[in-house]
Amino acid sequence: MISCLAYLQCQNELNNHQNHYIIKRKKQSEEIDLLRSTLIQHDIKLQQFINNETKLLVKQLKLEHKIKLLEQNNIKLKSNREKSLRNQTAQLDDSNHAQNEFSTSEQSKQSLATELGTLKYKYAKLEESIYENVQDATKLIEESCESKKHAMNQIKDTKAYSLTVNQSIAQKLADIITLAH
Repeated sequence: MISCLAYLQCQNELNNHQNHYIIKRKKQSEEIDLLRSTLIQHDIKLQQFINNETKLLVKQLKLEHKIKLLEQNNIKLKSNREKSLRNQTAQLDDSNHAQNEFSTSEQSKQSLATELGTLKYKYAKLEESIYENVQDATKLIEESCESKKHAMNQIKDTKAYSLTVNQSIAQKLADIITLAH
């Protein structure tokens, strides 16, 4: 009877230890799943930061290309305006010499002077507009660079955090493996 009672008591203790072990393993498994989920979320955020950085780089390249085009157009426009004014002046001089009429010549010169003034005014406005466009594009590039810098800092922070989380997971897995043996 005593040996039967001792056997039952040993069996009960064995069952208690097995239940405790099963509960502990289940808790460790849940912790591992939670750590994996956290790691996946961090990887997703890291990928989003990388995608944002790529988009910012593309936008920056487009803006730099637009600035170059604006500068080229400004040079071409300036050159074309100067040629046009020289041609008109030469034509006026030729017509003045050919006609040899003072009043007609004076009117043409006044007309050309007026047109020249108008063209200078339009050219100044166009230069001002191009300058503003270049300033806007420069501002956008600076903002893009700031955004890129911010994104790079976030990526660096996320990488550091992911490394810490990975090290923590590895340590917990090592602890679990050690406890399991």
